[in-house]
Parts: sequence; C-alpha cells; structure tokens
Amino acid sequence: MLLSIIIPVYNEAESLSTLMARLLPVARGIDWDYELIFVNDGSTDQTRKILEDMAARDRCVKVLRFSRNFDHQAAVTAGLDFANGDTVAVMDGDLQDPPELLPEMLGLMRQGYDVVSAQRRARPGDGIWKSATAAAFYWLMRRFIDRRLAPEVGDFRLFSRTAVLALRGFREQH
Repeated sequence: MLLSIIIPVYNEAESLSTLMARLLPVARGIDWDYELIFVNDGSTDQTRKILEDMAARDRCVKVLRFSRNFDHQAAVTAGLDFANGDTVAVMDGDLQDPPELLPEMLGLMRQGYDVVSAQRRARPGDGIWKSATAAAFYWLMRRFIDRRLAPEVGDFRLFSRTAVLALRGFREQH
C-alpha cells in the first residue's frame, strides 16, 4: 500500500526542517510505503532550494513547482493529480496540521471511509482576532452555504483512491 502525502507550501523555508523532523518518523512508523509530494506554490524565499535538496537526498520526496503563486487550492489539485497513493493525505506545510494524527486517521480509513477529515478541538496560540474570524467564517458558511458544514475542519484529510479519482473529475478549484 502507498500513502501519498500532499503538502502545499508557500514561503515555508523556516518551517520545512521542523515539518520533516515531525513527519518522517510518523511516515516511517506506518506499515505502508509513502511519498511526500510538496507543491511549491511560487515561493520567493529559499523554499525551492530546500525542497530540491530534500528530493535529491530522499527518493520519497517529490516536488512540483508552480511558476508563480496560484493559491492553496490549485496546489492541492495539482498534488491530487500527481499522487499515486492508495490513500492520499493533504496537510499544510506550516504545521497547523499535526502529522502525528495520520496513524489515527488511517485507522478510520481502514474501517471503510473514503474521506477522513481532522477537526480542530482548540486553537492554541491563535489570538482573539484569528479565533473570532475563524468562528465567523464557519458560521457564515453554515448559514448561507451548507448547514452540514462542520466547524473547524480545514484541508487536513485523507482520501481513498476512489475519492481521489472522483475529485480528479471535477476541475473546480474552490
């Protein structure tokens, strides 16, 4: 079994070493092969060089580069198009999404779910403004878009191969 982990990045040079220090032990501890797919969304810092160096040292690291910043969702879509995994994870490169949750999420996937989404229980370190705007965003989305939308669920999720193939059929970016 292959786990593809898609990580969109934009100017993440300072956090990449910490991300890898936390992500690699988790990926190696899972009884699956894995590939780490970094999608560089037009970074202007040293992100590109760091990713190229990582890919040169580790065959499991793959790098997609955008010529400019297209946005997070375009990077996720590119990663989904490129991923070969039986299961595909999407997570942020700035450690908003704790990689240590991946084994638990894979456990749910093994129970037969096609999509497993992580939900924040708290926002430690976020200020009042960030917490208030996040709460307002989810309230508005539930009120005007879909009342079933769960609060505090971002892009950190797993997809079965079936779900990835279905998503590839949609070219909507948002």
